[in-house]
Amino acid sequence: MDFQTRISEGFRLALKEGMDTFNGVASVLSRIGDQFVQGGGAVKPSPYLLHPMVVGRLLRALFRCVLDGRRKLLPKDLWDVKCIAMGGTDTRLFMDKIQRYWGRAPVETYACTEGGLIAAQLWNAKGLVFYPDTDFLEFIPEDELAKNAADPAHKPRSVLLDEVEPGKRYEVVVTNLRGGAMVRYHVGDIIEITALEDAELGVKLPQMVFYSRVNDIIDIAGIARLTEQTIWQAIAESGYSYSDWVARKEYEDSQVLLHVYVEPKGSVDTADLRERVHRNLQRLNHDYADLESIWHMDALRVTLLPVGAYQRYYEARQREGADLAHLKPPHMSPSDRALDQLMGRDGH
Repeated sequence: MDFQTRISEGFRLALKEGMDTFNGVASVLSRIGDQFVQGGGAVKPSPYLLHPMVVGRLLRALFRCVLDGRRKLLPKDLWDVKCIAMGGTDTRLFMDKIQRYWGRAPVETYACTEGGLIAAQLWNAKGLVFYPDTDFLEFIPEDELAKNAADPAHKPRSVLLDEVEPGKRYEVVVTNLRGGAMVRYHVGDIIEITALEDAELGVKLPQMVFYSRVNDIIDIAGIARLTEQTIWQAIAESGYSYSDWVARKEYEDSQVLLHVYVEPKGSVDTADLRERVHRNLQRLNHDYADLESIWHMDALRVTLLPVGAYQRYYEARQREGADLAHLKPPHMSPSDRALDQLMGRDGH
């Protein structure tokens, strides 16, 4: 089955047999609720709805909806889900919406294909605690990552779980236990240690939250992961001339966005440039295409930088005494300060 067929079949089975727990990516769970509210993903006429168990579930749901004074069904009307466990890079962005749609506060987890389930929230829904028997864990401090990025020959130092410090960020490195194949595998995720224990529960283990992907990848809603090469190709094949560009993950209300900033050469129609880059990204990355075709997300914003922005940035960095390797901002996830300089918002 393709993705959409699997979702539809899962929905049919849940209508008939019920659903006790849900495990998945937060953005997917949120989007299901959005479709109910918008009327595009709720129950549609079908002979399947005449099954006695389905009819009974729908009648109970309609009764709950009326009692609550609503006109639209929500997932919580159809199912009494006992546990919602979710993950994804943008999990915290969707938590309130999921609770509103599904009637239960979700439990955040942290997992990856190569390392399995690595950490989960405790019952007070604060920081995540690492599982002790899934992987042997190492952590590369953020400053070591920066050294390695500047000098690929630098061998980054790692620390163990009893050496992490609160308020600091680390890349996770896993060595699988119980017969797994990965040894000292760089997951590519940056986590932040929020505390060394949970005093409320008396749990004396480090608490973490997911922070971001390593800077050369931009993750959109846990669905599409875009590399520098993909974004660069999408801009280069737009047909417009440009000096340079940067891209960041940003948030607009509750929507996660890929925001691309381009310094143009000559006349550029911003809306047309945005459309061309969007179509190129859809062609180059099928997960990005799914954002629109399956989840109806308008995830791309394009802003034109002032003409001469990069030249002024170079000159400012030279005045500050930066070396040659740091005269240009990174294409992916530039700092707020670098973006302000490019946009001319720093007073220069």
